[in-house]
Amino acid sequence: MSDSNFNEITSQLLVKNITALASDRFLTLGNDEQNMFEFDSAKELLDKAVLRLRRNIDGIGGVRTILVLVLNNYNEFKDALRWAALIKDELLEPENGDLYMFVVIKDENLSIEQCTNIESSDRICRKYIFRPGETVPEFLSRTFIEPVVGNGSTDSIIDPLSLALEKVSQQHQWFDSSEQERWKTALLSGKSGHELIEVLFKIS
Repeated sequence: MSDSNFNEITSQLLVKNITALASDRFLTLGNDEQNMFEFDSAKELLDKAVLRLRRNIDGIGGVRTILVLVLNNYNEFKDALRWAALIKDELLEPENGDLYMFVVIKDENLSIEQCTNIESSDRICRKYIFRPGETVPEFLSRTFIEPVVGNGSTDSIIDPLSLALEKVSQQHQWFDSSEQERWKTALLSGKSGHELIEVLFKIS
């Protein structure tokens, strides 16, 4: 993406791309629920949006909350974190474990190292930072929004997933073909957070 296009990115543009990419697997909840996320202390964050997604594979399941922000400089990220903390406090379990930040920082001095350092910390929530030279599709491909299969078939699983499961089976005898299939199904189900843990580790 050119610098001019990068500077044209807004939170609403990101929301539009996210909802389009996720439409086959997630339902976008209405704006009514977003009223609970209005805080006076976050008014300095001018370009932000809250996106609430529910899995539509089986019509049930938890809600994922995405905080979409476009910041003018790196210093504003502290304000963004405070906003995220306030929202996490408002969410009930297990939804507070499915909170994400999708952030664009329009700072020409921002480095890839700074982006990866922010992403490496799970404090408050999982974070995805738009990296220098990245396009919107490339950015979203690093998130859970990107589908891991094509055409709705588990036969078209992206190779890295199958490869990873196979490597685990080589190291652990209990991880046989049936167990691999169970994990594969769970990982492709769209579940996350507590829901996924309960399925994978058979917690009732």
